[in-house]
Amino acid sequence: MRQILHIDINSFFASCEQAVDETIRGKPVAVVSSIEGRNCILLAVSYEAKDYGIKRTMSLKQAQSLCQNLILRVANHNMYQHFSNKFIKILCEYVPIVESTSIDEAYLDMTGTERLYGDIKEFAKKMQKMIYDRLLLPSSIGISDNKSLAKMASDYKKPMGITEFYSANIKKQVWPLSVDTLLGVGNKTLSNLQKLGIYTIGDLAIFDKTQLKIYLGENSSEMLHKLANGIDDSKVITYDKDSVKSIGKEITFEEDVTSRDIIKRELLLMSENIATRLRKLDKRAKTVTLKIKYNNFTVITRSHTLEDVFNTTNIIYKTAVELYIKQCINTMPIRLVGVQVSNIEKKDIKQMSLFTDKEDEKNEKFEKSIDIIREKYGYNIIKRRI
Repeated sequence: MRQILHIDINSFFASCEQAVDETIRGKPVAVVSSIEGRNCILLAVSYEAKDYGIKRTMSLKQAQSLCQNLILRVANHNMYQHFSNKFIKILCEYVPIVESTSIDEAYLDMTGTERLYGDIKEFAKKMQKMIYDRLLLPSSIGISDNKSLAKMASDYKKPMGITEFYSANIKKQVWPLSVDTLLGVGNKTLSNLQKLGIYTIGDLAIFDKTQLKIYLGENSSEMLHKLANGIDDSKVITYDKDSVKSIGKEITFEEDVTSRDIIKRELLLMSENIATRLRKLDKRAKTVTLKIKYNNFTVITRSHTLEDVFNTTNIIYKTAVELYIKQCINTMPIRLVGVQVSNIEKKDIKQMSLFTDKEDEKNEKFEKSIDIIREKYGYNIIKRRI
């Protein structure tokens, strides 16, 4: 039987801020993209802030109406990436197969390590304590024989929870849970499922698949039915920095988003994150891919390959926005948006075209200077605006 752990750092951005500033630990904290402008939204909130009903993507004005003492921190993405690197490094010290799926979470394949580490739950406790002792970051850990159930288990108890969900015990452990706790079930799908009389994961697991396809479509119904029955054969894949084929980032909104301003702001933050990572790897890319998941679980991807390689925020963001605008003919609410760059090459093999835009070279030098300044004085010393 496989043994999979999913480790999720709780309220990552806000927890990082609390880790570096002891004066705000145990207090309601919100991380924002900027404290300027009327459309400021929350990127992350601490659990103390969540106790007031404050949620990520909520407007700053609304959040402050719920908690007058809300502490604000402007996002410091370089710092968060620094914490993320340390987090993954800790995991790699003990486990050979680690899959980093985002800046604040990872899968560990612990299959066959029983003789080395003993009981899997005891090992999870040690990892949780180690992450907190070294980084002051709280985490939740899910344990299972597949990735999907491990992810659900890590979401089950937050913060600082450890939960076991195994497919052999799915009827007892998972089927009684509300169906909206299943991966992939959002507000729109939840409404459709409830119209069919499906309120628990168990209801979904035994529901007629033919009828389910009529209401949810073939792809969504097949995926959700498998997950409800604990079926997931996907493997934990080790991330090798020396053979990077693509770099991406995506965000799943807690509430469906229709505002173009919010989408563009997230595209900018993701583009800047990706460009910084490209430059740190001393590499460039040629292709930008936009990913959008709508609230009905329809997923679209659009790509554009440029003539010359790049590693600057401006080019990634401009290309991503152009792809987004072309797709904006669909006005459905968006649940997830992501950006990825691919066709990655080493920096020293860039082929200079007779028609290469010298402005791109200037932008690259300029952004490298920004990297150096932020590394020394902090991310927020220089802020980028749309």
